[in-house]
Amino acid sequence: MKKFTDLEGREWKVSLNGWTLQGVKNGCNVLLTKLVEDNCKVLAAIHEDPLLLVSILWYMVEDQAIEQGVTQKDFSMGLAGDVLYNAKDCLIQETIDFFDDPATRRNVTQIVDRVKELTKQIQTETENRLGKALREISPESVVKATIGYSGNMRESVASIRGSTR
Repeated sequence: MKKFTDLEGREWKVSLNGWTLQGVKNGCNVLLTKLVEDNCKVLAAIHEDPLLLVSILWYMVEDQAIEQGVTQKDFSMGLAGDVLYNAKDCLIQETIDFFDDPATRRNVTQIVDRVKELTKQIQTETENRLGKALREISPESVVKATIGYSGNMRESVASIRGSTR
């Protein structure tokens, strides 16, 4: 059983068992045991769709929430940023632990780790490209791109003033 703390300081125990597996399947149309099948379709959906992630998490903690008097809206409002990242990690690890065969757990863990590794590489490459693009931005290029101006700034201001008279 994995745990995370939401933005309101509430601790949630993420537990995947037959009941919560069925709840997620019925409520979200997602079978978590298919996490890495079909080119990791379920894993990708969990990473790419925060609304799906929040819904899955709700079905996994719904009984706890009811006991605490926490509505689905209140629960959802407590998930963002690092909390959501940590909750996602709990969900994935709990899903891996659900498998009854040690070899399956090992294989799924290796696939999930590889996906994390590739994701980090993509993020690094994207950050490098964005950093380069940010360094290449100049005020003149912003003005040119914004108003289609190709001369100097004083002429641009004068032409704008002249066009409004």
